[in-house]
Amino acid sequence: MVLRRFQAQGLRNLAPLDLSFPPGISLVHGPNGSGKTSLLEAITTLATGRSFRSNRLASVLNYSAEALTLFGEVVHDSGRVSRLGVTRQASGAGVLKVDGERVSSNRPLAEALPVLLIHPESMNLIMGSPEQRRRFLDWGVFHVEQDFGSVAATFRRTLEHRNAALRTGSRDLESWTQQFAAIAEQVHEAREHYVTRLEAPLQVALEQLQGVEGVSLRYQPGWDRRRSLREALADQLELDRQSGFTRSGPQRAELRFDVEGRKASECLSRGQQKVLTCALLLAQNALLKESRGAGAVVLVDDLAAELDEAHRQRLAQALMGQRGQVLMTAVEPDLVLGGLNFAEEIALFHVEQGVITPT
Repeated sequence: MVLRRFQAQGLRNLAPLDLSFPPGISLVHGPNGSGKTSLLEAITTLATGRSFRSNRLASVLNYSAEALTLFGEVVHDSGRVSRLGVTRQASGAGVLKVDGERVSSNRPLAEALPVLLIHPESMNLIMGSPEQRRRFLDWGVFHVEQDFGSVAATFRRTLEHRNAALRTGSRDLESWTQQFAAIAEQVHEAREHYVTRLEAPLQVALEQLQGVEGVSLRYQPGWDRRRSLREALADQLELDRQSGFTRSGPQRAELRFDVEGRKASECLSRGQQKVLTCALLLAQNALLKESRGAGAVVLVDDLAAELDEAHRQRLAQALMGQRGQVLMTAVEPDLVLGGLNFAEEIALFHVEQGVITPT
């Protein structure tokens, strides 16, 4: 799968652009503040309908723009072409389109253009909140389990209804509890199966990157599995009513990364955590390719700032080995290209003052 063409207008400090990206690795280089990260932000916004840098549209728009307009052509391995469009007005209104047809959610965009992002905040996967790890997990399940998108949407809606019933004392509480327990089991089973499948490609990725050994994954579902979720909800019903929210279920799940039995966050250095994070994302991409026949478009922001030279080279080689499309940014291209025996195969783009040109 290749993001063949990308157009953007009205985003941050980027001048209007119309770029063609080749398969394989592309490196966008330029000074700090020139617009490199804004390019990756624009691509993720096209793929998800929202920015990874801000929840506020006002901070994403160019100061002189009334709207953000994004367009992309995605060529799938089958030869089929998907055309995606995102428009966001300064007022907050927006339109999402796939192949010229308006869509009502971000899901069709994500299905057509899976994007994996490696950037400074990605490195918080190990040390950050359980919610970050749940998002990591659900991204993977969404892209390898065909029905998970609708299951997850039903789960979120049912959880909201049960929480509302807890707060209001609704007579529908028992009905929503039964529905919640049933859909929660589906979410749990899909996640648990995914974690099991992720173990093997993770070990391969760790071997490729080197520097971290003895890693295992442990999925904690959000309630004591020695009893059913329905039993757990019954036992804590009064506590749920007092707090106004559901205390047990997949919304409280945790994905733990252990190193020889200890939490990775407690025993790995910051550098080792970066390596483990990159290995986890490589593993996700490998599993996606195994399941769907094609991996994600991988975006890597400021690689040189996150990894030492040896690990930069190993990561670039591992990404090249996955034979997918990769867009990387760097201030100094030599810090990324140095020592790579396939550097001549990397397409180069230069960005300065918001203007991006192939070189």
